[in-house]
Amino acid sequence: MIKMFVEVLLNQIHINNQLQSHSKAIEGWVRNLVNPYDFDKNKAEIMGRFYNLNFEMERTAFLIRVDQLAYAQDEVHHLLERLKQISETKVAVENKLKMLTDARSLYSPIEDAFLFLTVPLNGAVKESELQLARNMIISLQKSGLTAFVGIGKKGRGVSAYRSSYFQAKQSLRLLAKLGGGDGIAHIDDMGEIGFFEHVPPDIRMELIDKHLTRNNRLSLELEETLEVFLDCDLHVKRAASRLHIHHNTLLYRLDRISGQLLLDPKKFSDAFLF
Repeated sequence: MIKMFVEVLLNQIHINNQLQSHSKAIEGWVRNLVNPYDFDKNKAEIMGRFYNLNFEMERTAFLIRVDQLAYAQDEVHHLLERLKQISETKVAVENKLKMLTDARSLYSPIEDAFLFLTVPLNGAVKESELQLARNMIISLQKSGLTAFVGIGKKGRGVSAYRSSYFQAKQSLRLLAKLGGGDGIAHIDDMGEIGFFEHVPPDIRMELIDKHLTRNNRLSLELEETLEVFLDCDLHVKRAASRLHIHHNTLLYRLDRISGQLLLDPKKFSDAFLF
């Protein structure tokens, strides 16, 4: 009886070791897939098939960054302690995110972020992707962590997976630069923002000024409302609190602003113009 128990235990340990080894191998494959300097498509496909990856499956890149995993230069004298804390937090974040994603998703830590190549989600594509991102942020918030999520386009095959990652990375970079109310940036909302970012600042301000003068100027009340709303990173409840008004009143004012300026400040893709 004891011998049988030991054999079962050893077999279970062997299976666990194999699963961990396969998981690490997949992480390595994903890192090679998104390497910006050294990428061989044929090699990636050969190795992917060796790991039994199905390239006919559509996947979407989700890139997640967590504020608490960064450390400032003035923390160097506590570096070892801080790195230990970061390592523990990183494991906790990985576990939380993996619980929210399909087991068929491909995962790897990438630099200071977490990359998931998810499988198709239920419902409308973009909305279901945004909902998963919200769930990720909320789950991490419960542990006192602040997260930001960049989402690429869904695609099929090695090249599409790789492109989706760089789209998610670009979305996340623009989100960090421009700010965003819910901490989520989808590549579908980034097109005109990405273009606008490359417009020289003086030309950009001229375009904005022309747009505003073409429309009626806002009242002082609406100007203050817009300024506070943008300053609160498009958070309705926070802005309403600062303005000392009910959130429904704020939404009403934002609708008036939208109707007057023909831009909706509640939409990330419009708010960047203000």
